Amino acid sequence: MVSIIYTLLYYFFIKQFEKPEGNNFENKFILVLCVFVNLYATVFSVVFRITQENAQTEIFLICVFLDILCCLFTLYLLSYIYRTSILKEELNIIQSLLKKEKTQFTISQNNIEMMNIKFHDLKHQLTHLSNRIDETEMEELRKIISIYDIPPTGNAVLDVVMTEKKLQCEQEGIELTYMVDGKKLNFMRETDIYSLFGNALDNAINSLRNIKNKEKRVMSMIVKETMGLISIHIENYYQGDLQFQDGLPVTTNTDQDFHGFGMKSMKYIVEKYGGELSIKLDDDVFNLNIAFPSQ
Repeated sequence: MVSIIYTLLYYFFIKQFEKPEGNNFENKFILVLCVFVNLYATVFSVVFRITQENAQTEIFLICVFLDILCCLFTLYLLSYIYRTSILKEELNIIQSLLKKEKTQFTISQNNIEMMNIKFHDLKHQLTHLSNRIDETEMEELRKIISIYDIPPTGNAVLDVVMTEKKLQCEQEGIELTYMVDGKKLNFMRETDIYSLFGNALDNAINSLRNIKNKEKRVMSMIVKETMGLISIHIENYYQGDLQFQDGLPVTTNTDQDFHGFGMKSMKYIVEKYGGELSIKLDDDVFNLNIAFPSQ
């Protein structure tokens, strides 16, 4: 009877410890506990067999019950340690990605500042050349450089993000519109703003790449404060089915090692400031909603 129960417990509990290929999972404490469970079950079984003939039925059943109870408790600890290890592993990956994004932010900030200087110099030169160039050509030049004229958001870091993504959308034939009160985000660290909005807009752009209909290659973003909440809403068309796990979309990228952690890092940042993140797919429209308590 006890052996059957051990087998069932293995099937429902221990089997979940098996990790997908490509992930390294080592925990010496779990190994020690596994050895302890096997040793404990073996010793107890031997004791049962020795004392079974002389022991009363009630005492024997109590021993069996205690044996099963101890095994259940130990298996619960194993499951808890396993899940904790996975969460720590994911947190380490997220923190590593955030560190890389911090470096990327510094590079992007310097590039955008240099681009803005060149842009203003070019506008100044065009003003002086307006009388020497044909009006049609001048209008065409103004149209070209207007791509780099990104409306300010009220937050310097968000300006960097929006400049990057606006130029990327222009290259890929995606229309990006936004209405943002960036001053409401001043309570967040610079690198967190860069990572949160960078990942959110990257996800939207990746989704729109798969849409052939030009009229649906659009995305919008709103950041505002209302009713004591600072809300962020990003929406874009989405093609295909969306699978969720723990409230987050499962990545469709074949490289599972690091892809998919962008959304997890977003949730990590949002919860860091006491906010909430929610996602839903409504009539082929992907909706990302983030809410922070007013600071």
